Amino acid sequence: YSTICLAVLSVGAILTTANPLNTKSEIAKQVHDSGAKLAISAPEELHKLVPTGVPTILTSGSSDGKFLSVEELIEGCYDSQELPHVPVEQSDTAAILYSSGTTGVSKGVVLTHANLITIMKLLCWSADVSAAQDDVFLAFIPMFHIYGLMFFGLGLLCVGVTTVLMQKYDFQSMLVAIEKYKVNNIPAVPPVIHSLVKHASKNRS
Repeated sequence: YSTICLAVLSVGAILTTANPLNTKSEIAKQVHDSGAKLAISAPEELHKLVPTGVPTILTSGSSDGKFLSVEELIEGCYDSQELPHVPVEQSDTAAILYSSGTTGVSKGVVLTHANLITIMKLLCWSADVSAAQDDVFLAFIPMFHIYGLMFFGLGLLCVGVTTVLMQKYDFQSMLVAIEKYKVNNIPAVPPVIHSLVKHASKNRS
């Protein structure tokens, strides 16, 4: 996910991410609203994009070979110097991220390259002052969301720390990952923290 996002940003294109739980109509609305010219999709989500007519690259190869995959692009990329240089200004739009739509119609929020740079510098500073450079982070917050994308998808790469990725949140799987990979830093949302506290209290009683 991070590789795809960084590749999009590096060529001066605009990134927009989508919730895999979105319906076909919600995907179609976002494609139309953002003016998307190319989509990159997990194979299991392809059926939602086909009706939009947007050219699509899969994250991994399809069994019928009808679609190009990111894996094939990476394997066939030998010399980065062959890529054209695209000038990008900090004021240029870098991403359009969509709100959850819980209080109304989902809306696109524009972020510039300057916005992303500022967030990355803030995370690097935070890791430095908190001496977190040697920590092992656990990531389960969705990366289509601003929190997950900025913190885990891009930010921790800039910091250079070790990050353990979970495909989706599951409490028991999280506990296994914490023990297996010696995780000692878990940026989380309140419900997850509450579950951890309840689990610890139960084990002590």
